[in-house]
Amino acid sequence: TLLYQVAVADEPLMLLRHIVRENLSYNEFLTADYTFANEELARAFPIEGYDESRGGWQQVRYTDNRPDAGYLSMGSTYLRYASDEFNYHRGRANALSRILVCDDFLKRPVDFPRDIDLSDENAIANAVSDNPVCTACHDQLDPIASFLFPFVAAEDAEYDAGYRDEHADEWTEATGKAPAYYGQAGNDVRDLARFFLADARYGRCAVTRVCEGLLDRPAGVPDYPAIERHFAAFEAGGRTFRALYRSIM
Repeated sequence: TLLYQVAVADEPLMLLRHIVRENLSYNEFLTADYTFANEELARAFPIEGYDESRGGWQQVRYTDNRPDAGYLSMGSTYLRYASDEFNYHRGRANALSRILVCDDFLKRPVDFPRDIDLSDENAIANAVSDNPVCTACHDQLDPIASFLFPFVAAEDAEYDAGYRDEHADEWTEATGKAPAYYGQAGNDVRDLARFFLADARYGRCAVTRVCEGLLDRPAGVPDYPAIERHFAAFEAGGRTFRALYRSIM
């Protein structure tokens, strides 16, 4: 339903609003062991702690043993960015990279090989593994995607992108790339969250997005010195948005 679709879009925003209102570190976005749900999500998602008599958005927890990693654990994240049988969660991995560290693999300059038969699945799979032009990105992207296999594709669960631990090792037959973040090996999305948090681009990306929102335009080279000053203030202030806005204003 439309209300359900709106609720899916709003789940991450409710966590972000909570972080801002409570003056918490932006790290909470990837470490929270809770989420937020309204009536629609409470009916669709495997959660506990929702008080129907109160209604509206409430702080709740998932009950299907998914690792606690804030945004990376949300059903909404994986419903919004669905995967399919052949994408192997690469689209999801790129969405996370774009959102959290402002690195969009699809915008990287690539001189795509013209001799690959795109109608041949085996030819594509071989190119991704063996062609230097392809592996330059896929050696980075595919290991990130491998963290995401337990979150079933949206089409496999009508309303719930649920967590299925038995899918965790399916990367072995899909891409053969073990879960890792730029060479740092991990096991589940808690590790992936830890890697994102340790990446300097995580905080800088948030600062850039806030600046772009206030400027109402994309940031350009002339804005970079100011963004670096605001980034320093953001870090010094414990990655709180209060510290960031104080620096900007």
